Amino acid sequence: MLNPEDFLPTASHWFSPTLEYVGRCKAEFCAPRGSVEGPATVCVDEAGDVSVQMFPERESLRTERPFQLGLIRFFGGDNFVQELGGGVGKLDPLAQNPCTKLEVKTPHGTFRTDDVLYYGTYSVIDTGDVTEANFAVGLSAFDGDDAGDPGYWVLPLTNFLSECRQAHSELDRHPLRVFPTPEVPDEVTTVVVDQDEEKRRQDEEKAVISLYFANRKNKLIVFEFGGGLGFVERLPDYADSEELLVEGKEGSKTTAVMVGPVGNEPVESFERMREWFPFDVLSLLTLATGTEVGCPWVEIREGQGQLVRRFHQGLGVRPFRIGRRLVEELPMPDRSGVKATGRLIERACFHSKELGQTFLRVAIVHLVRARYEDQTLDDSMSHLARGFETLYKRYCTNEQVLSRNLGAALRKHVENILKDAARQIKDLKKATGVTDPGELATLDRIASRAQSADEKDKAFGVAVVDLITKFGLADAQILEDHYRGRMMGWGALLAHYRGDVTHHGYLDILEAGHDWEELVAVRNHLHDVLARVILKTLEFDGGYTPGVVTQRVIPLTVDWVKPSFSAQALGYK
Repeated sequence: MLNPEDFLPTASHWFSPTLEYVGRCKAEFCAPRGSVEGPATVCVDEAGDVSVQMFPERESLRTERPFQLGLIRFFGGDNFVQELGGGVGKLDPLAQNPCTKLEVKTPHGTFRTDDVLYYGTYSVIDTGDVTEANFAVGLSAFDGDDAGDPGYWVLPLTNFLSECRQAHSELDRHPLRVFPTPEVPDEVTTVVVDQDEEKRRQDEEKAVISLYFANRKNKLIVFEFGGGLGFVERLPDYADSEELLVEGKEGSKTTAVMVGPVGNEPVESFERMREWFPFDVLSLLTLATGTEVGCPWVEIREGQGQLVRRFHQGLGVRPFRIGRRLVEELPMPDRSGVKATGRLIERACFHSKELGQTFLRVAIVHLVRARYEDQTLDDSMSHLARGFETLYKRYCTNEQVLSRNLGAALRKHVENILKDAARQIKDLKKATGVTDPGELATLDRIASRAQSADEKDKAFGVAVVDLITKFGLADAQILEDHYRGRMMGWGALLAHYRGDVTHHGYLDILEAGHDWEELVAVRNHLHDVLARVILKTLEFDGGYTPGVVTQRVIPLTVDWVKPSFSAQALGYK
C-alpha cells in the first residue's frame, strides 16, 4: 500500500558547487614555440577560480629546437640563459616561457583555455626535469562529449539568500530541478464520492497529505524568459550555507541555481553569449536581496539536462556581507500574486532600456553597500551620495542655475549684492597693499566666485531634489515643507552632510552637533528614494519593502509616497 511519505521529493545530483576535470593535458608555449604533455587535474573552487595541476612528461616535449637542459630549459624560455660572451652564460631562474594554451582531454569532454594568467613549476636541477607545473587561468571552457543541442542556460548563484515561494506545473519535473516534484498517481488523488463516509474521509486525507508531501520542496522564484519559463531554486544544503555565511564562517557559498531556456540564441562561445544574454540579472538579484550576488561559471545544458558546455568566467563573486533586503517574496495586497524578484527580472530584461548600462550597475552596488550591517554611517552616506550622483549625471544636467527659481526683481537684487561683494574683495588688494602673487591670485578667484555664486551649483541636495522630481516622486516637496523655517532646508541639509563625508572623510556628529536620529532618518530615507528611482528605471511594477519602514510589512509599489504624506511617514521626527 502506498504511503504519503513515499512522495517526499529527493534531491537530484546534476549540479556540484566545485568541479574537477581529470585527464591528459597538452600545454603550448611561444618563446620558444613548443608543447609538452602529461596527466593533469583541473580544479574549480566555489568562487570560480580555475587552476590546472600538470605533471609534464619529458619524452612528450615537442619544440623547434632541442635543449641540453630538457624541460627546465624549455619552461625557462628564451631568456633562461643569458649569453655573457666568450662561451660564458648566466641562468635566470625567474625567466619563463609564456604559456599560450592549455587543453585537457577527459573521458567526459575537453577543457580548453588560451587565457593563462601565470604559472609556477617544481624542478630538479640535476636532471633538468620539471616534475610539476601549476597554472592559474582566466576565461576557459569545458565541452561535454556526445551532448545534444543546447536547451537551457544555468547560472550558479553565490551568496543568494532569499525565500522561494512560487511553483508552476510546467516546472514540476523540469530536467534541471534541484528537487523535482514527484508525481502522485491518480489512484491516490482520486476520491470516490459514492462510498462509505469514513472511507471517503480517509481517502481525502490521504490525497491531501500525499500532495502536500510531494510539493514540500516545490518552492521557486519563477520568471518568463526567451518565450519560456525560468526559475531560481535553492540547493539542498541551502540552510547550512546560509548559516555559514551569516555567522561569518564562510566568505562565499553557492546557494542556488538560476535556469532558463536558450531558445535559438548562439552559445558556442562566451563572447557570443554576451551578445544576447542579460548577465545583469545578477545585479537584479543583488538589488532584490541586498547582498552582492555572483556567479562562478555559466553552464549550457541540453533538453534532458546533460552538460553541453561550461564557461569558466567568474561574474562578481565577492565576500558575503549582510545587507538590507529590498524585495520580499510575498503576495501583493491587490491579490495579483507574488510580484517580487521574478517580476523584477521580467520587467527589467524585457522593458527597461537601461539594464546592462554601467551607470545603473554602479548605482545598484552603491545602494546595496550603503545598508550593509557592518557599514559605518559615514560610509553609508558616501555610498548613497555616489549612487545619486551617478544617476544624476545620467538623467539631469551637471550644473544648476540657482537664481532660476527667483523672481525677476529678487534675482536682480541678489545679482547686485554679489557684484558689490566681488568689488569689495577686489578692493582689498589696494586697501591692504597685498603684493604676494599667490595672495593676489587667490583674492581674484574668490571675487570671481562671489560674483557668480547665483549662477551654477553642483550641490548634492539640489541634485537629489532635481532627480527625484524628474522621476515623479513626491518626497522632495514633503521634506522641504517639513524643514521650512529652520536654519537649513532639506536640500541644504543633504548638501551639508555630503560635504562632511566628502571633505572631512566622516560625519562630525559630536563637534558639529549633528542630530544622530536625524542622520539615521536621512540615511534610511535616501536609501529608499534611491531604491525607488532605480526600480522605476527598471520599469518594476511589483512590490518592495521601503527602507524607511523598520518592521516587516506587505509589499508596496514604488509610487507609495503621496504628496499628502507627512515627513513622519518617511521616518523623520
